[in-house]
Amino acid sequence: MPVLTLNAQTRSMTGKNANGRLRRSGQIPAVFYKKDEEAQVLSVERLDLQKVLKSGNQIVDLLIGSEPKKVLIRDIQYHPVTEDILHIDFLGVSLDDVITLEVPLHFTGTPIGVRSGGVMDAALHQVRVKCQVRHIPHTLEIDVAGLKMGKSIHIRDLSFENIQILNNMENLVITVNIPRGMQSELEEESTEAEE
Repeated sequence: MPVLTLNAQTRSMTGKNANGRLRRSGQIPAVFYKKDEEAQVLSVERLDLQKVLKSGNQIVDLLIGSEPKKVLIRDIQYHPVTEDILHIDFLGVSLDDVITLEVPLHFTGTPIGVRSGGVMDAALHQVRVKCQVRHIPHTLEIDVAGLKMGKSIHIRDLSFENIQILNNMENLVITVNIPRGMQSELEEESTEAEE
């Protein structure tokens, strides 16, 4: 996945009033920080930031002046009512750094159990992973096409190259439930088969 570039400007004014003026002019207050470097207060264009966020990329090239820096979008603060972005934090990283973050799950295929009348139920929509920055996935793809009715996938069933999943191994990821009406039919059929 291509890394997107986001332009940032340094700013000297901080505080509630200065941040409000920035937001009214289409800018979002931001902070860049990295281990062993002094934090920098910045601003980024609201529309450019929204494009980056919609892309789903977690790693961005932040262009501060003429110097691009690899950053991880670390924290975004939203207005509680309007859900407008109020502030964003960028963590400077190198491609070899090992980090922990949440990655969304993407289920592919239609389970056999759903085609037979079952109901797919995803218990998890993201997992906590540990990996090098260079291996951060956009999403983790899970093929559920072979999942039969009454069967499940747990964290212990997942394996991805260069990525360690940190969730409890017994956590349920997805299951295909048997509908209530169908469950009683299946029980009747199994009772008749036993007699």
